[in-house]
Amino acid sequence: MSAQPAASAAEWRRLGARLGVLRREARKSQHDIAAALSIPRSAVSELERGNRKLDSLELAQLARVYGISADEILGLRIDAGVRLGVDLCPADYRAVLAYAEFLHHRESVATAEFVSEAPPISHD
Repeated sequence: MSAQPAASAAEWRRLGARLGVLRREARKSQHDIAAALSIPRSAVSELERGNRKLDSLELAQLARVYGISADEILGLRIDAGVRLGVDLCPADYRAVLAYAEFLHHRESVATAEFVSEAPPISHD
């Protein structure tokens, strides 16, 4: 089995930018995140600039802090593997998924109402 190539500097910068977006969406300061990760605030700044690599334990803790999956933090997938063909921030993904759930529920209710209003089937 061949090894995966190491992440490029550009990929670390993209992840860092994503971490900054997530932090601001959560209305948290770099100090808040530093305290949650038990690292200096300057290390959070370095993470968000892509100059410091995020380790797996920090990733897991950030997922808990933000209430999202590690995959979502990494931009790999959003909730239950739903993928969209556009690059939306996590808050927008959640809004789209919430709307999809609303539509699904509305469809289920409409189907149930139709079935309950239908005349009984005769088995003669």
